[in-house]
Amino acid sequence: FCRIMESVTIPPTIKCIHESAFLSNSVKNVYISDLSEWFKLRFGNSTANPLSAGCTLYLNGKPITNLVIPDEISEIKDYTFCGCNSLNNVIINGHIKNIGEWSFAYCENLKTVKIHDGLKEIPNHAFAHSEKLSTIYLPMSIENICPAAFDCCNRMLIKCGKNKMVADWATKHGFSLRISEIDAFLDLVSENQQIK
Repeated sequence: FCRIMESVTIPPTIKCIHESAFLSNSVKNVYISDLSEWFKLRFGNSTANPLSAGCTLYLNGKPITNLVIPDEISEIKDYTFCGCNSLNNVIINGHIKNIGEWSFAYCENLKTVKIHDGLKEIPNHAFAHSEKLSTIYLPMSIENICPAAFDCCNRMLIKCGKNKMVADWATKHGFSLRISEIDAFLDLVSENQQIK
């Protein structure tokens, strides 16, 4: 194990990182040059991702704080941003059909997530332990939220349209809920900002 490496660059040619490659690591900064290739990367488990230690992710030298998922991406794999401490806000576009387990877990500064219509399920641990997550916008297309999807996101407000499944789930699991089709629509409309 390399315990003193503080920065790592993941080139776009890397397609898979195997289990525990970054176990007990001290990485603080992860550098990438192609966001689309980062989404294609497969991680064997959480500690295969160098972000898992609580890192800042840099794209072409700039930290990723506000992330708009590119339109060409249709899937967010397991562990993709697990442990990324630079993320503040995420917009998941309507092209996304699947998000993986632990994909945004342990993102310690993540505050807002907006999911556009298209996604049907939020899997277990997708946002678990992102304890500052205060607001998530869920679309009408959501059909299932797994029980542990938002573990330890105790201050989170769910905003959505009139989706009975989401309302029932939020009530059952003790989350605050605001249902308003108009508000949900207006809140999802944003400037088409790119990553900052």
